[in-house]
Amino acid sequence: MPKPYVIRVSSEKGGVGKTTVSVNVACALRSLKYKVLLVDTDIATPSVGEHLGIRDIEKGYKEILKGEAKIEDILFAYEPLDLKIVLGSSSQTPFNPSAEQITKFYEQITKLDYDFIVIDSPPGFFIEGPARFYDEVAIITTPDTTSCVSSARLARICDKYRIKHRLVVNRSGYNSKFEMSTEDIEKMYGDVIYGMIPEDKIISESLVRHQPAYILNKSSPFSLAIEEICKGYALRIGDPRPEPPPGRRGFFGALAGVFGIK
Repeated sequence: MPKPYVIRVSSEKGGVGKTTVSVNVACALRSLKYKVLLVDTDIATPSVGEHLGIRDIEKGYKEILKGEAKIEDILFAYEPLDLKIVLGSSSQTPFNPSAEQITKFYEQITKLDYDFIVIDSPPGFFIEGPARFYDEVAIITTPDTTSCVSSARLARICDKYRIKHRLVVNRSGYNSKFEMSTEDIEKMYGDVIYGMIPEDKIISESLVRHQPAYILNKSSPFSLAIEEICKGYALRIGDPRPEPPPGRRGFFGALAGVFGIK
């Protein structure tokens, strides 16, 4: 079984649209017929569930790290696309996972039968141990100086750990009078921009409706930009593997059958 291609969606600072990109990239890859797992690893402020209208999560990523839940027990299927998700759970109790706990989690999920695993990460840097599981880091920025400076710092961390990284500029055009030029962003980052996602009113609608913009309108400027980014990821692994025929439901289907779930 081929190893899943793991994409960590990252930013050093918050508020740049990292979760919006993560959710919609996962949806677009699934729409391209890839088997996709989306994971919300933001322990402090998990928000993938909010983007999808899924609330009151009792157990999720944090509980897996703590050994209080198994992945197969908390795996959520987002029905419009049959997209599999490990959601984050909110808690008033602070929790700072160890490198060993995080590494063990990645050891588990990278053995599962997926083409892509999309990681919606918390803002900030990441530690060395789990970094070896990332095939690529998508660094999300907005076209302002503060965000671009922080993205350049994150790129240096990726270089330190020898992880492939690409810069995605979100909300391009939202404040064109004061935005950095493409040339200046690339000079600061040290490489070419991989994706430019335009400011688009579909995002406001998607947040109100709690539905991914890519599902609401695949022809919107935002969705078309997301799809172009995903086509590049698709080139990394080739064509999607065929879905199992009706009589062969795979691991999770078999597990459901054991418990009498149809």
